[in-house]
Amino acid sequence: MKFSEIDQKQIDRLYALMEREESDPDTAAALRWAIFQLEQRGREKQTGDLVSRLASMPEPEINSIMDTGVFNDIVKGYLVTAMQAAGKDRSSIQMATIALDLTFNVTDAAAARKAYQEIKEPMERTREIAKHNAKVYLHSEEASDAALLYMMQNMNQGDKESLSDPMTCMAISRLFHNSPEEDWEKYGSMTPDELVALEKEKWGNPEQRKD
Repeated sequence: MKFSEIDQKQIDRLYALMEREESDPDTAAALRWAIFQLEQRGREKQTGDLVSRLASMPEPEINSIMDTGVFNDIVKGYLVTAMQAAGKDRSSIQMATIALDLTFNVTDAAAARKAYQEIKEPMERTREIAKHNAKVYLHSEEASDAALLYMMQNMNQGDKESLSDPMTCMAISRLFHNSPEEDWEKYGSMTPDELVALEKEKWGNPEQRKD
């Protein structure tokens, strides 16, 4: 490991001093600790410099580094870890690592990067669609609960006849499903007939509804 000239001089000086102080175990131990700290600081600085350089390195240069194979074992480690997380069996993981070894031999980093980028955008779109669908599902579940709670409370407050009409219940349910959650509390103070009128006013046209 190559240290800066100042750090190297300090380390050399401490080593020389430690040799002279071998007869004093406490002093020698303190010097060994000081040397360790200086060497550790040098390693951390070199690591930071390398990370900064990699962050600003052009893509072709990074590809060249990858093509040396120095990171192949790390890439295979990521593959193994990902497949284990996906529940794949040992045989499938071994076959995948063998295939990856063969791929390293016939594919360069630029081609591998391009292959990933070709599926990256569709994957991201699929992920966004899944997130959206999950939000819609959760809203739908919560809206159903809120609408049911409203109807149960109002049946106990004298609106049983109005809420015996299936069309009224369907309209109220649609209103909750198609409204943001912050509106639900306001609906709690309205009568079933008022909610039906509001649903018809807001989403009388089926094309305006979310469902």
